Amino acid sequence: MRHAVYGRPPTPSDPRIPNLPRETAPPAAETTALGSIERSPLTVLHLLVVGLCAVGFAMDFVEIALGNGMAAIFSAPPHSLKGATLSWLLSSVYVGAIAGAPLAGWLADRFGPRKTLTWTVAALAVTSLLAGLSPTSGTLSLARLLSGCALGAYPPLMMAYLTDILPQRRRGALIFTVCAIAYLAPPAALFALRSLTADPVAGVEGWRWLFLAAAAMCAASWGVSLLAPEAPHWLDARGRRSEVLAVGARFANSRDLGSPARKRDARAGVADGHDAKPALTSVARPVSPVRFLVLCLVYFLIPWAGVAFPLLTGPILLARHINLSDTLFYVALATFGPALGALAGGGVIDRMGRRPMMAACVVVMALSTLVFFSVPGFVPMAASIIVFGVGSALYLPALTTYSAELFAPAVRGRATSIAWAANRVGAALSPALLLPLIQAGRSSLVLAILGLTLIANLIAIAATGLKDRKTPGTGAAPENA
Repeated sequence: MRHAVYGRPPTPSDPRIPNLPRETAPPAAETTALGSIERSPLTVLHLLVVGLCAVGFAMDFVEIALGNGMAAIFSAPPHSLKGATLSWLLSSVYVGAIAGAPLAGWLADRFGPRKTLTWTVAALAVTSLLAGLSPTSGTLSLARLLSGCALGAYPPLMMAYLTDILPQRRRGALIFTVCAIAYLAPPAALFALRSLTADPVAGVEGWRWLFLAAAAMCAASWGVSLLAPEAPHWLDARGRRSEVLAVGARFANSRDLGSPARKRDARAGVADGHDAKPALTSVARPVSPVRFLVLCLVYFLIPWAGVAFPLLTGPILLARHINLSDTLFYVALATFGPALGALAGGGVIDRMGRRPMMAACVVVMALSTLVFFSVPGFVPMAASIIVFGVGSALYLPALTTYSAELFAPAVRGRATSIAWAANRVGAALSPALLLPLIQAGRSSLVLAILGLTLIANLIAIAATGLKDRKTPGTGAAPENA
């Protein structure tokens, strides 16, 4: 018996991570349904899935962006938090994500990606409400810790779900569309935070209103998400074949937004069990444990710049004697970069290899970081912040799509969540270690650390040796490595 992920016979003492089950090829009828879903034209049901994921991902980004804003707010009077207290407030959300990501991955592989996503959004609604009502910085940190459990779970689960359910020809573009829509939420939230901080409503601090609004949006998203279909390849791997056919029928009967002829072909494929193209299987290709660990290293390294740079922007600017209102303007301005990057990336992600895009993004982030720390003035700082956001926005969807495509459907949630947990470890450590250096005026040392981690990330991307290939269990076309 071959290992489902690594492709070699497991032994009782095998230390490979994760220890994942084997999958077998589905029968012909279910294979036809899966093939029809893979080649389906864009339908209203696809738009429902994309819209739901975009709203949930937007709330995920808003929660993280509010952390960037709170870094400035709680560094200034009347809060003026220092040292470990401020570091814990900023890092707690990422500490929660370390535990939340692998737990959610296990739940997704056991109960289904879509169902686990609905639980995640419901949990985030509750924890956001707790954050908005927190009476002290300590209780706020605790609420953020609990929010982190949901925030850490959402991105890898969303990518696993979208990789499973979207048609292969449009998968990359649609995933970047989800990201582009979601990236529009942080600028709106942070400009609202800036306005509400300067002019509080009903005497309530601005950041509280934002958390309460996020809680309401998450609750609404949870209700609508119950209408979305479960991931069909995961259902097939679990032997729930009638449900696979039901999902295929839902897509076949959903209103087509493209060619009527292609719609008729997709409906006929599900109804008659005939398909002009070869049957698909859900048999995994091997991914060695060394390569899996290197992939986890890539996940671990990127937040040292990708998370730390925007998170530390506020304290850095305050240390340069820029007032709080202008600092919040810079922090809000930084969030336009990801939206621009995701919109640009959607047009090339399906034609460009995942790893080349990731490497190019690392170079862009490194150059913009150097400009921010080295060149004074409004225009260079604003431009470097936006360009960094573009690189960061392109990098994460490319990385998460790439890693989701490496694993078979039955184990995809667990494997990608383990890698994402490594990312959250880096995200938790980076502000805790770098913020005291900023407050001590050691900006040059921070620049050196950010630069070294980006270089190490570039080397790790090259060292993976993971050739982009067909998506296990989805029949995705191979990409350029």
